Amino acid sequence: MTIPFETIDNIDDMKRFFLWLKEDLHLLFHPDFLFEDYIERDRNPVFSADECTLLNHLMDECFKVCETGDVEIYSIGLEVQTEYNKRHPYISYN
Repeated sequence: MTIPFETIDNIDDMKRFFLWLKEDLHLLFHPDFLFEDYIERDRNPVFSADECTLLNHLMDECFKVCETGDVEIYSIGLEVQTEYNKRHPYISYN
């Protein structure tokens, strides 16, 4: 897998990263979860060890951006989820 992010430097980078996780990877993610915790139905990991290392690092950078900007990461996540829902109104998690 190619991860199109090297760093997260600002809120816009974070939004693009979150949207990429949802739209490109079809991942139902939460900022508090390590990427090692994502598994397929057959219990195999979704990501390789190297991918987890990079993705966890990017998520850590998201938390740092939020801390520096005094922004709540979960609010940004909800904002991205709302945008995703507008783009894909036919997708349901029920």
